[in-house]
Amino acid sequence: MTVTAWTLDGEQVALVLSTDVYPQPAILRAAYKFTDRAYFYLAPDPDDISGLIAVITAKETTTSLSALVGDFENELLDQALRSRIREEFGPVQKLITEQAFAEVNLLDTAEQDEDYRADPRGTTQRR
Repeated sequence: MTVTAWTLDGEQVALVLSTDVYPQPAILRAAYKFTDRAYFYLAPDPDDISGLIAVITAKETTTSLSALVGDFENELLDQALRSRIREEFGPVQKLITEQAFAEVNLLDTAEQDEDYRADPRGTTQRR
């Protein structure tokens, strides 16, 4: 699918975005990040079930629409990548966070049953 975009009255740009390429949460995050510079209207694409139409209007009339759209597209890439990384490594990140705040070792439960005085790792022995 090629990127489809058109300018409306020279003041707005409409982009057709594929949710197969950019997951919907990534599109929403990218749009939210730009709410200080632009207004966004997001709607499903009536011609494509996996598409989303984003209408972008710059808040300042001096803002270049092409620069705004280019920056938004870069942010879409960033958010899509972050979304994929979150999917791939989310469970590992959750485990690391849980382990950091846990009072016991979540990874090696066998060690928890041992008596600390037995010194199973030999930490008290000099080398």
